[in-house]
Amino acid sequence: MMAAWTYQLLERRAHRHPLYAAMYEAMQRATITYTFSDRITTGQERAMSHRAVPQMKALRALGHETLRDLVDAHFDGVTGLEHAKNEFMPKFNQRLLDRAGLSAEDKQVWFELLVSLQRNLRFFPEGYAPGTAVSEAFEEDLH
Repeated sequence: MMAAWTYQLLERRAHRHPLYAAMYEAMQRATITYTFSDRITTGQERAMSHRAVPQMKALRALGHETLRDLVDAHFDGVTGLEHAKNEFMPKFNQRLLDRAGLSAEDKQVWFELLVSLQRNLRFFPEGYAPGTAVSEAFEEDLH
């Protein structure tokens, strides 16, 4: 909601003055990064796991380094939930971006930033680029 209102306020002024253009770009990047970054959420989960797992009585005998390696291996691999998200999210995200009330340039910014933040997730279908049509197969899935 905040991004929608800020967009309405800044987008109109972005072409009037370089300061508004910079504010508009910063607002987009901040919104995308803090809303969608898998690195941020995974980093927080990893840090909490590094702290909590060694405190588990059943695992203490494994040693701190082994537990650290186990946690890292878990977060570095694709988890079951990530597999499910990767199967269903890309087509819906493509549709959302294609139909968003953004300029072609802004769609490209969102796309590139989201892809840079995805880590193990896949936010868009393989080979997708903003401006390409939503696939007919996906449209059929919706009906």
